[in-house]
Amino acid sequence: LSSNTWGFAMSSNTRGIESNNFDSDYSTTTNNSKFTTVPVNGSEVLLTQDTEPTSNTTIYYGVKANRDIPAGSYSNTVLYTALAEQPSEIRVCVTNSTTGAVTCGDGGATTPTIDVSSPHQTVTIYTSINTASSDLGTATVTFIDNSNNAQGKVEDSICESPVVTKDPNNFIYVTCTSPAMPVGTYEVELTLDTFGRVLTENNAISYTGTAPINNITTMQQMTTDICKTMPIGMTKTLQDTRGSYNTTTPANYGIIKAKDNNCWMTDNLNLYNRTVTSADTDMPSGSFTIPDTSNWRNNIYDAAKVHRATNTGYTDQVYYNWCSAIALTTTCSVSEQQNSSICPKNWQLPIGGFVTPGPNKSWQKLLVSYGVLGSNELVSSGIKIVDVATTSPYYGLGFKKYYGKWASWSGGTEIYQGENVEIWSGYGTTDRVGYAQGILIQNNNYNGPMYSFQKGDGESIRCVAR
Repeated sequence: LSSNTWGFAMSSNTRGIESNNFDSDYSTTTNNSKFTTVPVNGSEVLLTQDTEPTSNTTIYYGVKANRDIPAGSYSNTVLYTALAEQPSEIRVCVTNSTTGAVTCGDGGATTPTIDVSSPHQTVTIYTSINTASSDLGTATVTFIDNSNNAQGKVEDSICESPVVTKDPNNFIYVTCTSPAMPVGTYEVELTLDTFGRVLTENNAISYTGTAPINNITTMQQMTTDICKTMPIGMTKTLQDTRGSYNTTTPANYGIIKAKDNNCWMTDNLNLYNRTVTSADTDMPSGSFTIPDTSNWRNNIYDAAKVHRATNTGYTDQVYYNWCSAIALTTTCSVSEQQNSSICPKNWQLPIGGFVTPGPNKSWQKLLVSYGVLGSNELVSSGIKIVDVATTSPYYGLGFKKYYGKWASWSGGTEIYQGENVEIWSGYGTTDRVGYAQGILIQNNNYNGPMYSFQKGDGESIRCVAR
């Protein structure tokens, strides 16, 4: 110690010792112990960490004083802080909203279950944390795929509207409303911000039953819950009640639950020369007339235009300029994400564009989920987003290949550009730029997620469920 300073020491065999700067056992019969300086206020020292239910720790104090200080009585104050950490245990219970029956898990053989056809049940998570505090803070409850899910894909979701409460004995518990999830078994992770605790139980909750996608037949019947309960990779054919091409015959479209946890059309939209309304179309209100097929040059962007291709390899594919894709009856001089499109009701254009990718349903996120991490990257081994050889779905994403963007006409001849799958997003700028998101196929395996085009260009439409 320096002169005129206080010091402390602990026996070197103290259980859980964490302090340093002294190297000998303290002894009341010797004076050769090495003391370290008592820290100043605000400079805490961790002394011990002990896992025993009860423990005693002895702290020795000394002072090194010389004859330079005046005679008198000298004292000091030391602050000790003890943190008692309780076991990290939780127990998950589910209350059936119809019968009122409560089933609780035991961390082993018993796992409470939820039927995917009625997913929103009351979940209660009982904890081993006991507190007298009135400040319970907030909680986050996450259901995490623990790989028992048949798809082997991590698919997490947040339990809705969590409420933190104490029982009469001051033990904390949390209630929330379970989200829609696919069939599978999940662990439950509880985060309590005030207490800085993350509690987890494996195999804590199971979803059983049949995904309600099997109970619907039309695109317009899709809901957020139905998409969430579909397992990754599940496909379905649904009808668009608005018709096909310019007839009233319902159109059949393939859909898939992709690895980004969203439901996508695997076919291009094929509808024109039809007046659609907010009752069956992705429009907040009113109606919109999808134009009849027409020829126009790609610098025409101030009106809705539609073209039904006739060239070999493109036959019957319908291409839309950006104005028609977003169901805009006025000028295309609008920007940012548009909350309107000619997609079926409960479906929308992909969110995001080249400049400001959306956080939830963007084409970029879709490609990332399949291992295409950015533009100009090869498809990951074993994954093909599109089968470039045929128009049939591939086992990966299952998007069917159709030749993409047509640019304009030259002397009355349709001109197309490359083997692309390009899809309008809902994002555009105030100038002539709209954003298409898609796969550029070159040499059968080369991909890029986003491109900007003039709003007068013709692009395909593939919708994603809201």
